[in-house]
Amino acid sequence: MNESRAAHRYAKALLAQARESQALEAVAANIQDIQDLLKGNSDLGNFLGNPTLTSEQKLAGFEAVFPSLEPLVSLTFKTLLANKRAALLGAVVHSFTRLYKEEQGIATAVVTSAKALSESLQKQIQEKVASLIQKQVTITNIVDPSLMGGFILRVGDLQYNASVAAQLQQLEREFTNI
Repeated sequence: MNESRAAHRYAKALLAQARESQALEAVAANIQDIQDLLKGNSDLGNFLGNPTLTSEQKLAGFEAVFPSLEPLVSLTFKTLLANKRAALLGAVVHSFTRLYKEEQGIATAVVTSAKALSESLQKQIQEKVASLIQKQVTITNIVDPSLMGGFILRVGDLQYNASVAAQLQQLEREFTNI
């Protein structure tokens, strides 16, 4: 079984249990805290993936970092430990966040641009995408100077490439076909 599939299954089970026990908002907040820590500090991920540590040591470390988690989140981590999949925590958190946002009607638009987008431009893009897909939208801006100008917009499986680099590649293909 693919690890991302396994992470998706754990996340889906956590979402269903949180919904059933009416603790969805609290679980989502805990998951966000874990995600923020994993993003900002690679030590936790390295610690959980360390094969020389026992499950008890990993549990003790996890509980020291997150002393007051929702019981469902703690139980999910203990299940990951019992199944020797503690290293999947980051993938489970990512998958849960995606599933939760999807359930709440929130889409994430990733805008890759040559320069950082201004607040007003981000707001304009957010409003335009929201009107097109009929969902609430959050914008993530990734800066990639190799685009030279323009942008690439990704929302779910859809992508719109309006970068200068893509336009130059298209021109090159057209000239080589002449």
